[in-house]
Amino acid sequence: MTSSTHASEFVTDTMGLVLRIEQRRLPSPVKAIFDAVESGNATVYVPTMVFAEILYLAEKKESVSRSVRSPSIWRNSSIIKNIQ
Repeated sequence: MTSSTHASEFVTDTMGLVLRIEQRRLPSPVKAIFDAVESGNATVYVPTMVFAEILYLAEKKESVSRSVRSPSIWRNSSIIKNIQ
């Protein structure tokens, strides 16, 4: 029997993703994970509910900056290109 760990696979929540895209301060371990994702050394999974929450917040214009509501941030973000 073999066991494998997937230390390079993570799941993000809404706040983690929003704070990263807005380039706001993150705890060091969280920042390290997103850095690893952007360099192609890790995978972050984004649940559908996270996108739904961001859309909801953007429509309500609460807690989400203009940068997150902008479609170009999503197209050009290196983190978005590396998520699955």
